[in-house]
Amino acid sequence: MKTYYINVARSYARRDWMESQLSELQFDYERIPAIDGACLSEAELKTWIDQRRVFLYSSRIITPRMVGCFISHREAWKKVAAGPDQFAVIMEDDILVSRKGAELLKDDSWIPNQTALIRLDQQVKVYLLRCYKRIEFNGASISLFDFEGGCGNGAYIIHKSMAEWLISNFNKMYQDVDMQMIDVDLFSRNRPPPFSESAPLVHRAQIFPALVAHQFQCKQRFLPVEAELSLIEEDQPSSDVTTLGQKMNRELRRLIDKKSWKRQFITIGYKNRNLINQIKNSIMGRKWEPVPFLE
Repeated sequence: MKTYYINVARSYARRDWMESQLSELQFDYERIPAIDGACLSEAELKTWIDQRRVFLYSSRIITPRMVGCFISHREAWKKVAAGPDQFAVIMEDDILVSRKGAELLKDDSWIPNQTALIRLDQQVKVYLLRCYKRIEFNGASISLFDFEGGCGNGAYIIHKSMAEWLISNFNKMYQDVDMQMIDVDLFSRNRPPPFSESAPLVHRAQIFPALVAHQFQCKQRFLPVEAELSLIEEDQPSSDVTTLGQKMNRELRRLIDKKSWKRQFITIGYKNRNLINQIKNSIMGRKWEPVPFLE
């Protein structure tokens, strides 16, 4: 199983960091040159953003760095789709690979059928639903859970067919690429999966414990001091930037934009789907749980 890691050209320290650990752990890897969103023109940025859906459904501003991240992951999906393997690993360049679990990332024989993707990085909080695979490996118990919530795209295993589907269907972004990839609607059991009926890929899994630590979710720094930290979150404007008048104008435009009250309620439901899922999970007795890193 091949590994592709995403790295922008100017980040030499991150490149050295990734290639040092991947070489030491004897990964079969390839670098994907990342797209620097800050270098894209306004016209180029507009071609990648679904402004209408951002306006209606997203609570975050889509920044140039977020667009660059989205395009970079698409380039990685293209590599996976064109490659010979059924599964591949995609990593960003600010992660730490578990030495204890590294061997699992070189061989896909343990991955169950019908798995579209497996999120590998640790989580502060996530709903772990049904466990559909458990293995004993290198003295540790490794589980795969269907899940809801969490964030981060530090590293994931992706099925070739899933990569092909994402390339065809995610041509524009309206939220962070990690959230768009694991949208609960995409894996809803109430609608056909986006693959062939004979071999549907219905699972998006969270591995437990995590085989990768992502720097933005770690309090303790593991990246070299010369390696820059991610600035994607810092690009988000503070909440006090928007004036009351701007908020009122935005909400008025949203109301005017609706074709009907039915669409209004659908949009409200979509915007609050995470809250709705939290209420549902609370009623069902589910709790947020952290996903620790396998040291």
